[in-house]
Amino acid sequence: MILTDNQVERYKKLSNPPQYLYTALYKQIHVNRIGRARSFAVPKEGGYMAYAVYYYFLKQLNYDDKKCMTEMGCTYAMLVRIQLYLDHSIRFSEEGRVHTKIKLVRNYMLLEQLKIPYELLINVNQ
Repeated sequence: MILTDNQVERYKKLSNPPQYLYTALYKQIHVNRIGRARSFAVPKEGGYMAYAVYYYFLKQLNYDDKKCMTEMGCTYAMLVRIQLYLDHSIRFSEEGRVHTKIKLVRNYMLLEQLKIPYELLINVNQ
């Protein structure tokens, strides 16, 4: 688990956790914004990486698949493809692109949104 239980509880107490999560995704992965709706298109990467990272953190926040589909605006078939993409992307290497994006979003969530000091974050991870 990339977030501790305490961090998950603090994040859930934010006014709109899925929107805060999307903001972290938008700031760190640089998704292309299309209108006012949530967009998951990543330049030169496609949409699956952004969907996979967003799904990963929604599951960290204890959202069930039905609620994840609602938040992401996707169908069940697309959710299955996202799960497969995520499974294949993070299974073998912790140095891959998806792991890097997950770490970037996690750091933004903790440092910028939850305002956890960097020094405390280093001590927890060691």
